[in-house]
Amino acid sequence: MIGLFREAGPCEVVETSENSYGTKARTWGWDRSSNVLFIDQPTQVGFSYDQAINGTLNLSSLDILTTPIPNKQDQPPYLLLNGTFSSGVELNTQNTSFIAASASWHFLQGFLSAFPQYNPGTRPNSTATRPAGINLFAESYGGIYGPAFASYFKTQNARRAIGLIPLNSTLEIKLESLGIINGMVDQLVQGPFWPKFAYENTYGIQLIDQTTQLNQLNDFNSVGGCKDLILQCRKSIETQDPQGEGDDPETNKICAQAKNQCVQIQNVIADSGKSYYDIRVNNPDTNPSYAYLEYLNTAAVQRSIGAKVNYTETATAVFDAFLKSKCNFMSCSLARYAV
Repeated sequence: MIGLFREAGPCEVVETSENSYGTKARTWGWDRSSNVLFIDQPTQVGFSYDQAINGTLNLSSLDILTTPIPNKQDQPPYLLLNGTFSSGVELNTQNTSFIAASASWHFLQGFLSAFPQYNPGTRPNSTATRPAGINLFAESYGGIYGPAFASYFKTQNARRAIGLIPLNSTLEIKLESLGIINGMVDQLVQGPFWPKFAYENTYGIQLIDQTTQLNQLNDFNSVGGCKDLILQCRKSIETQDPQGEGDDPETNKICAQAKNQCVQIQNVIADSGKSYYDIRVNNPDTNPSYAYLEYLNTAAVQRSIGAKVNYTETATAVFDAFLKSKCNFMSCSLARYAV
């Protein structure tokens, strides 16, 4: 929904009056040139859910309590919100990019079969179905899951071609292109440039001094540093978890150590209060508006789209599940999914 309402979608949400919201057309929405499909994934983020439960969302901690409770008198009335949410069970979501790719491939199989008019492989007045050519765009962590999705789709097509997947009940989904916007693609390549960019950039914005820059670069390259631990992580993935399922405890432990070491280098920009994505603006950047968060949780909107759960921007269960597996924030998935 972030991409739909704040970035590339056909419309954005605006406050029409106090506590009242509507939409207006976005001039440069990508729908001007192509059909666009936005997917809430992994399961339990956005409007996606495993099972709908009544509960209370704590806006301070983002925890969801499974029994609705009244607001306490000593707390602001907006701090606790009763609603319907996903279960919050970590085992009921995808914990690696590989598993998320599998879930998305199966979703597209169902969606394009149920709505063939949106399948790029179908043509008017023709009974033949060509490969469904799609273009996948992702940002930020999409630099990791985008290549994983691309590799998985390619693998599934190869399996169809040799008969491991039945041709008559599946579609060939051909990835025409992969677009990555402000993505974390490979921490081994990008990692050293966090402190370099924070110290010297074309905007003339200096967030750290030279001593801090050099110390950060030393931390990246030293024994037991970010680079060393990423290499250990990827080696362990290759030998202990080549399928990318995130179920080898020792591999997960090594990769978690790498993440913890590398995030300290990434934080040279975050700690300054500037945006990861645009050093010129403060974090968080509130433009475009976040009004869609209120809009999507109005009763009228939820009735009109048939939503079964309240919209949530983030999911603690998904975040925790990814943290506990190897495929977190340091591009370890590239050990298997490089393209």
